[in-house]
Amino acid sequence: MNALTKVVRTAALSRAVLSSSGAGAKRCYVKVGDKVNIIFVKDEAPIVIKEDKEYPDWVFKLSEKLPSKVALMDKFGPNGEGVDSMTTEEKKRLKRLLRLAIIKEKNAASQSEA
Repeated sequence: MNALTKVVRTAALSRAVLSSSGAGAKRCYVKVGDKVNIIFVKDEAPIVIKEDKEYPDWVFKLSEKLPSKVALMDKFGPNGEGVDSMTTEEKKRLKRLLRLAIIKEKNAASQSEA
């Protein structure tokens, strides 16, 4: 991830900044024009919060939860008949989650043998 992507991501998501305080985290909001003291590049000015319309649409999708393996498997169907209704991103995510599950199983099996 390059520095520009980090800055855009941080600036957009900092609308609802999570700050830890004592026993737990509380949500505090920043206003348009506020400076966020997160610096990704040395000697750069602090990030200033802009209006929502100045950010690309994909920035606001970053906070959306990704579908779980169970939800994707339900969409895929028992015999793969739902594969045509899945987006490319959903197919990639399902493939990744299934590979991770296989890796975890192999790791657990090798740990139980030792």
